[in-house]
Amino acid sequence: MTAYGFVLVSGITAGATYAAAGAAFGMVFFVTGRFHFAFGLFYGAAGMVTAWSASFLGWPVPLSILFGLVVGTLGGVGTELFVYRALDRRAAGLTLLGVFVASLGLVVAGEATMGLIFDQLPTFNVTLVPADGWRVDGIAIPYISATEFGVCWVLLVSLFLVTSRTHLGRQMRAVEANPELAANFGINPKRVILIVFAIISLVGAALGILEAGAVTASPAMGDSIIIYAIVVAFLGRGRSILTVGLIGEALGIVEALVGYQFGQLLQSLVVFVILFIFVVGVAYVPVMRRVRLRRRTAF
Repeated sequence: MTAYGFVLVSGITAGATYAAAGAAFGMVFFVTGRFHFAFGLFYGAAGMVTAWSASFLGWPVPLSILFGLVVGTLGGVGTELFVYRALDRRAAGLTLLGVFVASLGLVVAGEATMGLIFDQLPTFNVTLVPADGWRVDGIAIPYISATEFGVCWVLLVSLFLVTSRTHLGRQMRAVEANPELAANFGINPKRVILIVFAIISLVGAALGILEAGAVTASPAMGDSIIIYAIVVAFLGRGRSILTVGLIGEALGIVEALVGYQFGQLLQSLVVFVILFIFVVGVAYVPVMRRVRLRRRTAF
């Protein structure tokens, strides 16, 4: 029972991270139409500079965290301003594919650059909270796990309130539905998009810093989180951010239980199996609708 309890703590903690990352990626994709694959790059950059400045340069941890948040946020905003908008001007009809290719290129170049800059050690660590924890009925709950869970859900609730209870949230929904019509009503779509990038980049930076404190920081640390973010974002399409949070938690728990029962190999396949089922389901529904329509027409 204690082992299962530890697995559940691990799954709930990981699920909270998946949820916050998925909510952020879903916001940027569905509102702006950008397939922002470089979300993982700036997630990793924030974790790297935080851990590097704290462990190698000896900066105070709060200053290192602030540095990481600034780097991650400015990285995402700069990508929108100087990369994605340039693609809009030069190849407006190919923006979705162009953004993905450019974003993928940024990830490759960015990770290589971080590997060259932060070459003092293979990985870096930062101590965000003491290494101790609580014990509840024999189940260890590390302080860092509780911190991750709490911060992620604060971010989720904050995103929910921003998108559903503010004027900015209404502007986001208008831009998502029809940017041209939103502009006719006095909304500046470019400004809204830039604010969205700032928000999701700040969220991603916070998550990267949490991972650097929970495990370790490395140049490629954002490669896996983007996959989980994409899966959670698409599973939560059309649902509230709090529901997206529950979807992320469910994914984390299922993944942890599969890993405990069947090993890490099958655990790593969980997210891809879910993604495959989702893609097949999305393709299957329209086909079945057409088949039913033909049958009705035939009779």
